[in-house]
Amino acid sequence: MAAGHHDPGGVGSGSTRSGGVFEPARPASRGRLVFAFLLGAVVWAAAGVLAIVLLGHSHILRTLLFAVVISWLVFALALLWGIALRHKEERRERP
Repeated sequence: MAAGHHDPGGVGSGSTRSGGVFEPARPASRGRLVFAFLLGAVVWAAAGVLAIVLLGHSHILRTLLFAVVISWLVFALALLWGIALRHKEERRERP
């Protein structure tokens, strides 16, 4: 790169020269999205259990793990509620 020339795409980015937003070649399938979401939750749970095992069964670690599980449940309920509302709205707008 020449002196004084600035790459607007950022460090080693493969973004377009026009400064556009990244768009994947094809969107992920619903199955892959669900798998990624569930895998993320399992990894976080495994990390919490591993922390409790390695750092000891302290009260704060058990409390934090409990808080994470409760937050996942609340998020899952909110997500399901949002999906149900979306499907209801889509059914209502069908001709």
